[in-house]
Amino acid sequence: MINNLNERQKEAVEILNGPLLILAGAGTGKTTVLTSRVINILEQKLCNLSEILAVTFTNKAANEMKSRIQNLLDYQIHQYDDIWIGTFHSICLKILRIYHEKIGFNKNFTIADVSDQKQVIKKILKSMEITEKEVPINTIMYKLSSIKDRTLDINDAEVGVYNTKDIDMTFFYSEYQKYMRLNQMMDFDDLLFNTILLFRNHPDALAQMQNRFKYVMVDEYQDTNTIQHNMISMLVQKSRNICCVGDDDQSIYSWRGADIGNILNFKKQYPDAQIVSLEDNYRSTSVILNAAQSVISCNADRYEKNLKSNIGEGDKIEYTILNDDREESWHVARIIKDSRNEHQYSDMAILVRTSMQMRAIEESMIQNHIPYKVIGGIKFYERKEIKDCISYLKLLINDHDVVALERIINTPKRGIGDKGIEKIISHINTFGSGIMKGLESSLESDSIPSKSKSEISQLVYNIKSFRERVQLGENTSEFIEEYLDVVGYMPMMRMESIEDPSINDKIDNVIDLVGNISRFATLEMFFEHIALVSDVDNIDSTNVVNIMTMHAAKGLEFGVVIAPGWEEDLFPNKRVVDESGRIGLEEERRLAYVTITRAKHKLYISSSKSRFFYGRYVQSLPSRFLGEIDKHYLHVTDKTQKYRSDDYDDSAYQANQRSQFSFNGSNLTQQNRYNNGTKPSFTNNGSSFNSVKVGQLVSHEKFGSGVIKKLVGQFAEVKFDDGMMRIIKASFLK
Repeated sequence: MINNLNERQKEAVEILNGPLLILAGAGTGKTTVLTSRVINILEQKLCNLSEILAVTFTNKAANEMKSRIQNLLDYQIHQYDDIWIGTFHSICLKILRIYHEKIGFNKNFTIADVSDQKQVIKKILKSMEITEKEVPINTIMYKLSSIKDRTLDINDAEVGVYNTKDIDMTFFYSEYQKYMRLNQMMDFDDLLFNTILLFRNHPDALAQMQNRFKYVMVDEYQDTNTIQHNMISMLVQKSRNICCVGDDDQSIYSWRGADIGNILNFKKQYPDAQIVSLEDNYRSTSVILNAAQSVISCNADRYEKNLKSNIGEGDKIEYTILNDDREESWHVARIIKDSRNEHQYSDMAILVRTSMQMRAIEESMIQNHIPYKVIGGIKFYERKEIKDCISYLKLLINDHDVVALERIINTPKRGIGDKGIEKIISHINTFGSGIMKGLESSLESDSIPSKSKSEISQLVYNIKSFRERVQLGENTSEFIEEYLDVVGYMPMMRMESIEDPSINDKIDNVIDLVGNISRFATLEMFFEHIALVSDVDNIDSTNVVNIMTMHAAKGLEFGVVIAPGWEEDLFPNKRVVDESGRIGLEEERRLAYVTITRAKHKLYISSSKSRFFYGRYVQSLPSRFLGEIDKHYLHVTDKTQKYRSDDYDDSAYQANQRSQFSFNGSNLTQQNRYNNGTKPSFTNNGSSFNSVKVGQLVSHEKFGSGVIKKLVGQFAEVKFDDGMMRIIKASFLK
C-alpha cells in the first residue's frame, strides 16, 4: 500500500504519534493519505478500527473512506458496526444517542430539518406578537446558529449581544430551546452544541470518549468553525494524536462560520506539531495549476505551496469577452456543444458566483436542447409529498414530535382548521404525556370539533397499531405502503390524480421513498441518513450538465469547467469586499482558486461588458482576478470587437502589470489597458452611436433585421426578426 504513495504522502502516513497537519493542495490525494494512515495504524496494531475517529464534512467523503478501508482490509463494514467515520453531525448524533439521558433527552429524539425549524420559529414569533416582516425567519436562524456556534447556553449573558430593537434574542433563544426540548427535537446546530455541553457538564462522558479514541483525524480542517474546533480540541486533550488535513487556500465558507484561523494557527495550538505539504497533483494540467497558483499567491495569509501536475502541460485557459450576459449564456451553450466529442455532459460543469446568474444560462440550455441540472434546486426530501410521508413515519418512533403531527393532522382533510390545530397542540403540550395520550385526552375535551372526533380517533388507533408493529421488530419497509394507505394519505393522492394526472409523479416519488427506506435496517437509521444528506451528496450522476455556484463545487472535479461572469462587483463580490475589506477579498480570491482547480483538462472563463441587474443593464469591468493570472496561461478572445483574438493586445491581463487595477474601497478603475493608452481601432460600414435612436429599423450582418428597443451607453437593445432580444454595440448596426 505505502509503496504506491509518493514521498510526501508516505511521510504523512508514517507519522502516527503527536499533532500532525497535512496541507493537501487541490487534487493531491488527501483521501488516499487519510485511508492509508488508518490502515497503517491498524497494521501496526496500535488500536482497533473502533478506536479511530475520522471526521469528514460530507457523507460522500465518509462513505468513500469506509469503502476504501473495506477494500484494503477485505472487511465488510455494516450499519451496526462500532465504526466512527462520518460527518461532524453524524458523529455528534452517535455520541448523543449514547449519553441522551445525561442531557435530558429520549434516545429517539428527532432531528429537525430546516422547514421544521422554521415552523417552530414562526410559532414563537406569533406568541411574541412579532411578524415575519418585522424580523425575517432567516435572520433569526442565523442568530440562533451564531449563538450556538459560540456555545452560549440560555443563561449566558452574552446572548444579549444578539438583541435588536425588533426582537429580544435572550427571551427568544430561551423559548426556542425549551420548545425543542419539550418536543424532544434537536436542530443541526444542537447536535454539536449539546455535545459540547455534554462534555462540559459531564467530565465522565468526555473522559470515556477521550479513552475510546486513540487517534483522531479531521478532513477539510480549513472549513471547521469554532464549535467544531472546540469539540476536536476536547477529544484530543489526552492522546494529542490529532491529524488534521486541509488546504487554507480552499477556505471559502466564512459566511457559514468557518474560521481559517483554525488551520493557520495549528502550530500555535500544538507547538510540537509536524507539518507535511502534499504538492503532487493528480487532477489538473500544469497550465490550470499554474494559473491558480498565480492568483492565490496574491493572498497574504496562507501557507506557501507549489503544486505540480502529474498529467502534463495541457491547453491554455480560454478567456472570452462578450457584450452582455445573454450573449455569454449562448457562448456557454456553444462550448458545451463543441465539447461533446470528447466529454460527456456529466463531465462538464458551469460554475457561477451567484445563483442569479443561472436564469440566462438555463434559458440557453433549454433553447439549445442541452440536458442540465441545477445543484441546489428542489431536493427530493423537500418535496411536499415526501415531507408529509416522513412526518407520518416519524410519529411511529417519536411520541413527542409535535411538528410532525401538526403537518399531517389535517392531511388528508379531517375537518380541523388552523385554530383547531392550535388548540389540539396546546392541549398536548399542557397534558405533557406524549402525543397519543394527549390526543386521547383531547377527544374527551372540547379541543377537537365534534365533527372531527371520529376521524382523529381512527388516526390515533392506526398510529398506535403500527407503532406496536415497529416495537415488535417487524420490518418497517414491509408495511409502510399499508400504513400510508390506512391513514388515508395514499387514497387522497389517488383521488387527486383523477383530476390532475401530474399527481401520479408525486405518487411515484412516494413509491421511490418506500423503496429507499428498505435499504435501511431501521427507521431511525433512515431518518439519520436523510437528516445528514447534502446537495453535493445528491449530485446527479446521469448524463447532464451540472450548473452550480462556485461554493457548491468544492470537492468536485470535471473534465470541462465553464466559469462565466468574471467581472468586478460580481466576482469578487462587491458586498463581501465592502463588508469585510481585505479579509473578504482574500476569501473571494480563494474562491477563484477553488473554481480554477475544479477543472481537470479544459477551463473556460468569460466576462461581459454589460450585465442585466435589477431591471437594467450595468456596464462591467473584467475581474481583477483575471489580471492576476499570468498571461502565458490565457488565450484571450474579444467577441465585442471585429478583429480576431490574435490581434488583441492582452496586456491588461498580465500578472506582472497589476498596477492596471486601482482598488480604493469598492471602487475599481482600469488603467493602461492597452500599451499605447488607446484602444485598437477598426473600421466598418456601421452607424455611429449618435445616428441611431429607439424605434429605428436596423440590420446586423449576422442577426439580420430588427428594431431598437433601448439604448444603453454605446449599446443598443435590439429585437430581431427571429424574436430574440440582443445587446449590440451601436456601431455594428446599419
